[in-house]
Amino acid sequence: MPAHKKPRLLPDVKTCENCGGEFRRPANFADKFWSKKRFCSLSCVARWGHKSRVTETPEDRFWRSVDQSEGQGPKGDCWEWRKGRLEAGYGRISISKGEEKAHRFAYALAFGSIPEGMIICHSCDNPPCVNPSHLFCGTHSDNSQDMAAKDRSHFGTSHHRAKLGEDDIRAIRADDRLHVDIAAAYGVTRGLVSMIKRREIWTRIG
Repeated sequence: MPAHKKPRLLPDVKTCENCGGEFRRPANFADKFWSKKRFCSLSCVARWGHKSRVTETPEDRFWRSVDQSEGQGPKGDCWEWRKGRLEAGYGRISISKGEEKAHRFAYALAFGSIPEGMIICHSCDNPPCVNPSHLFCGTHSDNSQDMAAKDRSHFGTSHHRAKLGEDDIRAIRADDRLHVDIAAAYGVTRGLVSMIKRREIWTRIG
């Protein structure tokens, strides 16, 4: 016969989340109701609701819709948007100017406004992710090169349109020049050179 679980002991006195005052459990107040009680009175419930609506910022509302629990994305460290998503998987939110992609909004919150004509790319390749550490600002060309480098498109090093071959990758890693000079020499972006140097991409090439 399975052992009965011990009943959870609830405190007889709680602190009101609105006014900070202590209040005592009424006589014969059921556990299921007492465990959920957060305020000392109905007036404090009303004040708290009003205060939350008034003081909550767009940033607060945004992050409340983000799942930051572990185990999401390719490496388990993504923060995924829990609400509406576009067909491609990107999160979408409503703002005063209309609609915006959630990862672009997250980038702007963390790093400031996005320069005109630039896009926000994912280093994790996980469209619903809004973790600022997984986002970087670049051009469509940067994004295409990033896709090619990670073999997410048909523009791998073996493709006829690829700018870099395996020998180029090895040469770039051994090149001691400034990243901007290496990028100019190979016709790629400085960001791509940095990723190659840090072995974040094309890791299979020794």
